[in-house]
Amino acid sequence: MAKFCTNCGKELKEGEVCSCKANGADNIGTALLEIGKGMFTHPVTTIKTYAKEQTFGVALILIGVMSLLTAVFSIALLKGVEDIISSIYSSLIGGLSLGTMDANLPYARTFFTTWIMMVALAFVFAGLLYLVNTVMFKGKANFKTIFSLYGTVSVISSAALILGSILMFIHVGLGILAMALGSMLQMVYLYHGLKTVGPEDENKYGYIYLVTNVFYMLVIFIVCKIFM
Repeated sequence: MAKFCTNCGKELKEGEVCSCKANGADNIGTALLEIGKGMFTHPVTTIKTYAKEQTFGVALILIGVMSLLTAVFSIALLKGVEDIISSIYSSLIGGLSLGTMDANLPYARTFFTTWIMMVALAFVFAGLLYLVNTVMFKGKANFKTIFSLYGTVSVISSAALILGSILMFIHVGLGILAMALGSMLQMVYLYHGLKTVGPEDENKYGYIYLVTNVFYMLVIFIVCKIFM
């Protein structure tokens, strides 16, 4: 039977003692570094190691970071769109003395709203995946385990958001492309993670992923209809 460190959740071999410290800060820091590196060097092993109930606290931090980076990306995108519109406006008016366009875009509100919304949506998605996987299809994971899975794979999106925010200063399209590719790769790893938390019958994984995303899109649609 597999053994796991009670501090960081790392899978241990027979007789192995985890190298992480009992101190909470050291423990979390070690896990964050291993996940950050592992998702690019050995992602499958990292998912199996850290998609555990014991790493729920680490997953919370990772989701918070991803949400923060999404907020930064939204500001970079907003600024990029503003620059494009201003450029088009300037080219249209030409030499006419029509003044300059005053956009006054709500950067601060966009940043904090996006940050909070992304954290909330992470819990929504994890909750839906738990209901579909565990309740509907008799998977083997509780909510904390599934949230830890989502937090672990969110490292991919975080890296893509950093790259996308930087590329946004070069070209808006490049920034969006980097973010989109990162999201696609995260989806691949999230699907693969179902092998860790899903039912024994792998034939159900496609349906679990499909139904979860349909419900998720429905939730987003309802929220948009209410608040927009």
